[in-house]
Amino acid sequence: MNLPSCRSNKLSKQGFTLIELLVVIAIIAILAAILFPVFAKARGKARQMVCLSNLKQIGMAVTQYTQDFDEVYPLVYGDTGMWTDTISPYVKMGGSGYAAGGSFIHCPDDVSTNPNSALSYSLNPTVSGIWSDSQNYHEASHTLAQINSPANVAYGAEGNRMWFGGSWNDCPVETDWARPMRDLSCPSNESACAKDWYTNNWIGVDFTDLKVMPWNCAPAWSCKGPDYRHARNGLNSGFANMIFCDGHAKAISFGRMTLANVFPDL
Repeated sequence: MNLPSCRSNKLSKQGFTLIELLVVIAIIAILAAILFPVFAKARGKARQMVCLSNLKQIGMAVTQYTQDFDEVYPLVYGDTGMWTDTISPYVKMGGSGYAAGGSFIHCPDDVSTNPNSALSYSLNPTVSGIWSDSQNYHEASHTLAQINSPANVAYGAEGNRMWFGGSWNDCPVETDWARPMRDLSCPSNESACAKDWYTNNWIGVDFTDLKVMPWNCAPAWSCKGPDYRHARNGLNSGFANMIFCDGHAKAISFGRMTLANVFPDL
C-alpha cells in the first residue's frame, strides 16, 4: 500500500521582483553608456587608419613618380590635368581625377555631400607648382634635392573642400593649400611675405568646420588648408592625416604644424 508523501505537492514559483528588474535594466544601461563611446571611438580610429592608408598609397605613388621624372614632384594641376590624374597610373585603384572617384582619393570621414567631388586631399603648393598656359601661370615644382628636410615637410594632407577655384567652379574640390605666389601675391614661396601670412592667418586658425564659399573667408584663400576631421571635439581640435616629402604618412593634431612643415627651405 502506497502511503502519501509527507512533502507538499505545491511547487514554489518565484520570479524577479520589479525592483530587481529595474536594477538589471539600470546596469545594462550603464554598461551601454560606457561601451558605446568606446565602440564609436574605435570606429572613428578605423576610419582614420583607412584615410592614413590612402595617403600612404598616394605617398608611394608620388615617390615612384619622382623617381621617373628626375626627382621632380607632380604639379598641383596644369593644362594636362590635376595631380590625381598624374599619379593615377602608379596607384591603379579604379578611377582618377577629382570626380572619377578612385577609392584612394576619398577619406571615410569626409562628409561632403557633393556627388561630383570625391577628392578628400590637397597638396602643399610650396612644394608642388602649377604650370598652366591657359591661365598664364607658371610655377615649377620643387625637386627632392631642394627639400631641406623631406621627413618634415608635408607634401599634402586632408583638405577642407571649401575652395571652388581653378577650372572646377561647378563643385568644391581640393587642389592645394593657399598658394603664396598666386593667391597671396608674394614674390616667392619662400619669401617673408609667405611665411608671415601662414604664421598669422593659417597655422593657428581652425578652418575645419568652415562651410562657406571662399570669398566669405578673410582673406579669401584662408579657407584652403588642412582639414582636422578626425577625433574632433570642438574648435581647435582633431587630427589631420598628412603625407610627407619622403613618402611617409602620419596624423598631426591641430596646433602642431609649424612653418618647417610647410616650406622646403626650413
